[in-house]
Amino acid sequence: MIDVLSKYFSTFFKHTYFYKDDLYLKLQKVFDNEPQELLSKVDQNSFNFRLLDLLTTLLFPLKRKIQLLTNNHNGSNEWNIVFAHQKVALTNSEKLKLMAVDKNTAFLSSNDSVYQDTLIDISRFKPQKILIFQIFEQYYYLLIIRKMNSETNRVLTLIQIIIKEFHNRLNDYREKVILKSKVTSLKHDIYENQTALRQSERLLKKRAYEIHNLMEISNELYSILNLDQLINSALLTLVGQLSCQRTFALIYNQKEREYSHYYSKGFKSDILKNISMEVDHPIVKYFLKRPVPQLVQNMLKSSAMRKTARQIKNLDIEIIAPLMHHGSLRGFIGCGSKLNEGSFDDADIQIFSILVNIISISISNAQMYEDVKEMSFTDAMTGLNNYRYFENRLIEEINRSMRNKTVVSLLMLDIDDFKNYNDELGHQAGDEALRTVGWILKNTVRDGDIVSRYGGEEFAIIMPGLEKDLVEILAERIRSKIEEFPFYKQHVQPKGNLTISLGGSTFPNDASNFETLINKADQALYYSKKSGRNCFSNFNEEMAGV
Repeated sequence: MIDVLSKYFSTFFKHTYFYKDDLYLKLQKVFDNEPQELLSKVDQNSFNFRLLDLLTTLLFPLKRKIQLLTNNHNGSNEWNIVFAHQKVALTNSEKLKLMAVDKNTAFLSSNDSVYQDTLIDISRFKPQKILIFQIFEQYYYLLIIRKMNSETNRVLTLIQIIIKEFHNRLNDYREKVILKSKVTSLKHDIYENQTALRQSERLLKKRAYEIHNLMEISNELYSILNLDQLINSALLTLVGQLSCQRTFALIYNQKEREYSHYYSKGFKSDILKNISMEVDHPIVKYFLKRPVPQLVQNMLKSSAMRKTARQIKNLDIEIIAPLMHHGSLRGFIGCGSKLNEGSFDDADIQIFSILVNIISISISNAQMYEDVKEMSFTDAMTGLNNYRYFENRLIEEINRSMRNKTVVSLLMLDIDDFKNYNDELGHQAGDEALRTVGWILKNTVRDGDIVSRYGGEEFAIIMPGLEKDLVEILAERIRSKIEEFPFYKQHVQPKGNLTISLGGSTFPNDASNFETLINKADQALYYSKKSGRNCFSNFNEEMAGV
């Protein structure tokens, strides 16, 4: 925090009367606490005391020009006039406080209605402007500026910077707490799944030989974390354990918000190919109320389900069950008639029920694994793929290229003079620039191209099937879009705008393996940097020694 403000202090003390070491020491005391320590009322009161001490030191020499008023959030409209040791009642106090809540700091001038109303109460100060801000939920500060000049402007600017940086620091911590809470929630869900799995295993151990087989099946299914593989394995298990002619599963599609992921064994491929169910389908409502396996023959007895049950019966489905977990309906699974033309008895239904429970938990586990896996492959800053995903995917594409005797091209790109942009505008502006570049890349590349954040301000694009002589076309399109985009205050850059340099290489033209392909693209990128930046270079052997 102190490091962030030091650059403002150096300018501030060139034009002020303050004793630098004393003021700097008080600033250090203000930000002595870690953000998590400020969650208690005791530490908040201590922080407020130190902040008031700092503000008093800053404003005391200017007390004829700036008055400092404070108020605790206790429903009172009385404000303490710090330098006069008096109190004043502001009839418009609540509106002032609301403005402080909406913004970290709020300047009000003579054009603001709230200012006009407040002016009645503070007219004796003859104010030109007022500044209101809030610390935590209970502390409010009001600065009444009687005379605006360069001296008061410098002090007010410094105060605003201090308050803004404080809020940024606290908000960053709160975001970390939220993220930690999400991770904890994920761990809790995994723990609950593991608990449910153990309960299922304890039930299986009580059964005879057939139940022993079910336990082995459950261990196998629990170990499968690929959803497609898991469901196909589960359907084959149902065929084997229940001696049925066919099975199916219909899984909820999160993107389409309907039940449309269809799997089957024994059905003709076109019979259920286009089946889908909306979330308000009668069968969805039916199983949400009765989350247990049902014989289709029994469902025919329900007048509300008779039409749907007939349609299911006509597809030669004899028994159907919901895939439930933690009250959520993940999909449906069912079996057709038995191989011996017999009907499902109580023992079959009991085995089916146990298997459905195991499959439900396994599906939930696999889906959670996919969610965690996706998080581990995503760059939190830009939302792009991270380096780990890039590395795995590039190796995969090179192997595919070798098998199919095709090409795969690689683009490496780097934001020019990004350190300057960060230093001039701060890391928040730099982070936003990285996110914007990532967004432009995703919306410029071809379908099937893989965009990743390689690290820092460097990005990588894997382009399967793109010939070497065509790489330049895509690279130039990307370069020009970045150059033309109106980045925030990009005039601070040496060339007046934010640009990128690019380098490309192609497998197998330039490289025979993963490491060499990256190295050649990196050499081409370096060549672009040496050539003046804001350009693209496609690797050739002349660049090898540059």
